[in-house]
Amino acid sequence: VSLGFDEPDNEDGKRPSLYKSLGRNSNFRTLSHGDYSQKVPGWKQMAYWEPYETFINLCGQSSDEEFSRDFEKLVALDNIIDFHLMLWFNNDQDGSRANIFIARDNKPGSRFFLIPWDNDKTFKKTGWQKNHLLKRLMKIYPGYNERLKRRYHELRRGLLADEALMKRIDRIVERLQPAYR
Repeated sequence: VSLGFDEPDNEDGKRPSLYKSLGRNSNFRTLSHGDYSQKVPGWKQMAYWEPYETFINLCGQSSDEEFSRDFEKLVALDNIIDFHLMLWFNNDQDGSRANIFIARDNKPGSRFFLIPWDNDKTFKKTGWQKNHLLKRLMKIYPGYNERLKRRYHELRRGLLADEALMKRIDRIVERLQPAYR
């Protein structure tokens, strides 16, 4: 409900889909049903792996030409860019392969998007977090690196500007201060 997935299936029989990554083998490269849990529709209701397979095959098995041609038709690129920047910002040790939901609504034109979860291994080490999908986008997807840079600079001028971050930290400290005492 919180994702806005209203209808269980559409006129074409397609359903909304949500898959939770479970481990390090959730790599955006190879199909691995055992490394994902089907959440929508509920696995007890029915097996519905077609959307997951479509997404993983595009990310990991398609030719460079197919990947470049079809990626934005099937995947919300702005979401992936924000996801990429979030991984870099918080240096999430698990978030590049595990702790991710892959989702897609069943409305016409719906595209896949990623939802991070369980950020308990963040801000611990240095280094750029990446996975097969992010490396592939940076290497071959036309305009990806420029869009990534543009979005980074946009966020650094606003939501992630030093001043904005310090104000947010101050608000959190203020809110937690009574509990600290």
